[in-house]
Amino acid sequence: MVIRRPTVAICEGAPNRLLAQFASVLLACSAPQYLGSAVASDENLRGASVQSLPRAGYQPHEIRLGATTFAPSLLIDATNNNNIFARSTGVTGDTIFSFAPSVAIRKTTSKLTLSSNIFANILRFAKHAEENVNTFGLDGSAGYKLNHATSATVNASYQRVYLRRIDPQPPNPGLPPALIDATSVGLGYQFQPHTFGISSGIGISKTAYRDPIFADRNLTTYRGNVRGLFAASHHVNLFVEGFLNHRDFATSVDLGGVNRDSVTKGLNLGATLDISGHWTGDISIGLFHAEPHDPSLRSFSGLGMNGSVTWHPQTRTSVSLDVFSGDVATIQSGAYGRTDMNVSLEIEQEAHHNLLLHANFAHRDANFRGGGLEKVTLVTSAGAEYLLNGRASMTIDFSRTRRTTNTGNDEFVQDEVRIGTRLRY
Repeated sequence: MVIRRPTVAICEGAPNRLLAQFASVLLACSAPQYLGSAVASDENLRGASVQSLPRAGYQPHEIRLGATTFAPSLLIDATNNNNIFARSTGVTGDTIFSFAPSVAIRKTTSKLTLSSNIFANILRFAKHAEENVNTFGLDGSAGYKLNHATSATVNASYQRVYLRRIDPQPPNPGLPPALIDATSVGLGYQFQPHTFGISSGIGISKTAYRDPIFADRNLTTYRGNVRGLFAASHHVNLFVEGFLNHRDFATSVDLGGVNRDSVTKGLNLGATLDISGHWTGDISIGLFHAEPHDPSLRSFSGLGMNGSVTWHPQTRTSVSLDVFSGDVATIQSGAYGRTDMNVSLEIEQEAHHNLLLHANFAHRDANFRGGGLEKVTLVTSAGAEYLLNGRASMTIDFSRTRRTTNTGNDEFVQDEVRIGTRLRY
């Protein structure tokens, strides 16, 4: 959807999600930057996000210091949620007020691209103060283009987030929101002088729950990948990729006495697209093998998929597809592993020069291997942003989340209506 909040999905198992960020920064080092003017032609702007396109009279007033831009914003909204605890019976509704300031910082030169985001979100419940939570974070990335063939990236982030009630492994309803410190750092490198090339990335991510009761969920993940590249054309890069993930839980065993440490390795075939702004993204498919450290848990091999592709049928329309299928960390009692299949389809449309529409459909299938449990979550949403001028807009969103399970337990339906305003400098 167009209006996005700075959040983190605590899905510990996406094997290349962090490494995929390296590719986006590497592309940014060499891709044209569409800072744009109000009179730029639509064709030249094809490939830019619908929300960032120039609009005469509705341009945000960014702060510019030389080659550096600062874009402060503030999103204030109220959400009516009819099932805040995500229950099938005895549902409880509430109104949630959100105050979310942020600052986006960017600097671009011929060789260097720097970007950073600082953000926070203060959530206050009208009737259930025990659910109040404050989240905040900082992320940054840098890409350096040494020459036409060589580029390097570095990125890092820290976020205070919380485990949502709609998560496949949610906190106990009797407990307050589970706060999490999520940190990550990564390095990437690419060398492609002509048709053939190579890229690689390494990364470390850590999730640390603030409450000791969740100590067995604390996890550090080490990731690495290497890609062999083949430029099939100026707009399509094919690749073969090998990756290795090592999960190291903070406790030697979970509450069930099981060592949840594991190693996942795999091989993917994929493509990176940049077809004149019509198609952009990176997608791969392959095989993975998960090997738990605990001898009581079985190893598992399966088909994996990972990527994000955006189609621009016209300049002011975008259709984005995100997919992930693979091994995911779990502490579910009785399960020796977990495989998720996530698919998200998002449509953005400029209906008028100051009216932006969006819709999203997301499907998440969490299969707890060996535990006889499968949870399927469907989320549908739609909304609009009406630009009053370059400094203010009004927003409205509707969403429905539905979960079904093969056991009949932990099923729920949750509806939300959100109305807000976004202020920009």
